[in-house]
Amino acid sequence: MMTDHGGFEGNGQSLRILGKRGSYSPTYGMDITRRSLLGILKYPVLHDNLVGNYPEKPTNYRQIKASQWYPPKCVYQEESQLLEWVLAPFSDADKNKLQHIVQIEGKRHANATHSSFDTSIMDLADDIAYGVHDLEDAIVLGMVTKAMWEEHLHPILSQLECDFLDSQLITLKNNLFSKQSHLRKDAIGQLVSWFITSCRVEEDHHFQHPLLRFQVSLPKAQQIALNAFKDFEMKHIILKPEVQMLVYKGQQMIMEIFEALSSDPMRLLPREIATEWHTMESQGQISHRIICDYMASMTDDYASRLYNKLFVPSLGSVFEPM
Repeated sequence: MMTDHGGFEGNGQSLRILGKRGSYSPTYGMDITRRSLLGILKYPVLHDNLVGNYPEKPTNYRQIKASQWYPPKCVYQEESQLLEWVLAPFSDADKNKLQHIVQIEGKRHANATHSSFDTSIMDLADDIAYGVHDLEDAIVLGMVTKAMWEEHLHPILSQLECDFLDSQLITLKNNLFSKQSHLRKDAIGQLVSWFITSCRVEEDHHFQHPLLRFQVSLPKAQQIALNAFKDFEMKHIILKPEVQMLVYKGQQMIMEIFEALSSDPMRLLPREIATEWHTMESQGQISHRIICDYMASMTDDYASRLYNKLFVPSLGSVFEPM
């Protein structure tokens, strides 16, 4: 819905909220430090430097294939001055290296190749949380069984040369699939601890500044194990048709709400947001960004209630709070 209006991307939206849209300052968003903003800059490159070509947009949104519409991993063009401010302490050589991009064959968009030391910590923490804690949730829900572990994960993990896995792999399996929650949580805690305590700091001598020169990473065995968990969850949990049906439903709801709000913003947007939309529209700026900000701030529950109020005849009234 934003491809013709500057795009939407989760990391770019985070920077926009922290640096512009947060409520702690009228101008500077959450008004946090330069280093904090640098730490969330996973992709420190502007949208227009990365974006490729999208297919022709179907007139019927139900025909849209999500896999064809993934955005570039980027910072919005509107935040170019904010990005310049965050990177200002670095030398020109460091900034050029940090913002280096590559075009991978078969990929729609170009990719950023570097990020800061703090970002590498955040990124690895995110991967560990995704790889381990999502596994626990799937086990509790019955989506992952001991037989699936033995078929898909055990053959990979058992081949890694690692003292922890050599001594604990069988116990981990038994505890993960135990009916006693404290044993399952102990196994999850051991896995998280193993990954965290295995982290190492590496140095890239192409950078001058220490916040760019150093990066956190995992040794080979731990990285293979973490990748195995992530790949397993993607294939056997996230891409399951039952899960993707819910994703598709959410996709449709978001597109329909966006279409409705952008068709008549002054009529349908909350008063304060409508005023902001009108101001940007009158200044010739990308007014769709205001609708995007509003929708990106919605919780699942809020979006569901708004969808019902807009489109379900039997639900919603003027007296029902959002």
